[in-house]
Amino acid sequence: MNKYCFPVLAGFVLLSVFSCDKQVETVSPEGEGNWSVCVPASKGGEATKALTYDEPGKKVLTSFSATDKVYVYNKTKGALDAGVLTPDAEGSSVNLVGSLTGSYSVGDALELRYCPYSSFGNGIFDYEEQDGTFEHLRDFGVAAVNVTAVDAVNHTLTLEDAAFTNPYSIFRFSFVDADTGNPIPIQYLWIKTVMGNLVFKDSPDGTREYYGEMADGKIPREVFRSNSTDPVWLSLCYEAPSVSPEIDWMAFAILDDVNKIVYDMSKMTDGKITNGKFYTPTIAMIPLPKPEVTLTGSASPVEPTQISTGLYKLFSDNYYYYENPGLDITISGDGDQCRFRWKDSALEPEGATVRFSGTSYGMPQGFTTTQTAFIEHLHRGPLTLVLDGQTKIWGSAEHPAILVDKMYGEVVFRGNGTLIIDHVTNSIGTQGIMTADGAGTPSVGVPLSVHAASGYSLSVSGVDNGDGTSTWIYVVAANSGTSIPGIPTFPNAGDPFNI
Repeated sequence: MNKYCFPVLAGFVLLSVFSCDKQVETVSPEGEGNWSVCVPASKGGEATKALTYDEPGKKVLTSFSATDKVYVYNKTKGALDAGVLTPDAEGSSVNLVGSLTGSYSVGDALELRYCPYSSFGNGIFDYEEQDGTFEHLRDFGVAAVNVTAVDAVNHTLTLEDAAFTNPYSIFRFSFVDADTGNPIPIQYLWIKTVMGNLVFKDSPDGTREYYGEMADGKIPREVFRSNSTDPVWLSLCYEAPSVSPEIDWMAFAILDDVNKIVYDMSKMTDGKITNGKFYTPTIAMIPLPKPEVTLTGSASPVEPTQISTGLYKLFSDNYYYYENPGLDITISGDGDQCRFRWKDSALEPEGATVRFSGTSYGMPQGFTTTQTAFIEHLHRGPLTLVLDGQTKIWGSAEHPAILVDKMYGEVVFRGNGTLIIDHVTNSIGTQGIMTADGAGTPSVGVPLSVHAASGYSLSVSGVDNGDGTSTWIYVVAANSGTSIPGIPTFPNAGDPFNI
């Protein structure tokens, strides 16, 4: 049977610990409360490394490492023992040995905490510092036992038998492109739950900290992969919601920095995720549309200056953010949560021109921008929009779709096409467009000029959607051309035959 063995620290499957005649014995005690401990321990697995992956059997095997540590927390007295227990050998059947120094009484409830890592402190389960490889999986275990007898003279404790369980599950995620089925080269991966929690830090006293949104002062559950397409291994401690645990989602977002594409997906947990298991899901991720942006004159591609995800918007409020993309750009295809922003400090010539192709895969092109304005022309001079075919921008009730600098406040339309600004706020702006200051803050009451360029005509119509938003339709077309003169009259030339 083929196995892939990696030097990771101990304890995934069920682990049983049995005392030596149910006693913890002392050897050469140095004083009251100094307990030298020898506890027989065993757990499954054939290898001599802590975790191994049995690929044909689709399971994770486990055994002890001599460097493993087991901490003892007295739940009754609320005290973590300063001593630590360690295996006396490597393998699946060992003795846990060490010296305990705390005070113990009959009936004390103890928690043995298998914790090879101590980056946050002794006995703390730390689920950070996992990079998605098998070698760096976190591994923890807990066992609840009671003290049944205390012999202060011989410095022996009698404990119940102990069985270790794992407070987390191991996941082997495979992420593929939903359109192509190909593995995704991952630069960054973010994972969160919608209703439940993913544990970040689990302390012996029972307090827990959780992964979450940066806006809430928490640390995102993220993994950096350097564009690897290998499966992602993670130890995750999942807390289901207390009410309706079947109604929860695990949400994923991937930033593929090779192709500069954001992938997104959410999956129902259906109450099926329980700690202590090994899961091997394949998640088909949806690529979020990113438009093709080029410099009009040279056709050179323009890539976003910043890319973020829907789960953790680290850089901006949009997936694809373009800052000062060029003074004359052409946008083709669709875009999800795009933002084009011109800042006056970086561009000296006046004005900017944005040309829309109007089509995407034979259909009208469309953009979604529910977080910010789609275009922020915070630069001197007019913003010129050149339409070809039909383009639609889906906005929100929170902001206009287009912002222009209040010192100029001018939007000029050219071309032959239609721009639909759908579901934008009624409370600020005019017809989906508004002036703003240099920071992008809307300027209420500042005049705005929206008109067609010379030689073109523009019509604007709108409808109130009844939900605090309106939809506006801009139609621009070239004028019908110069007038054609009528048939000329013939001047009187007399009678050529009158000689």
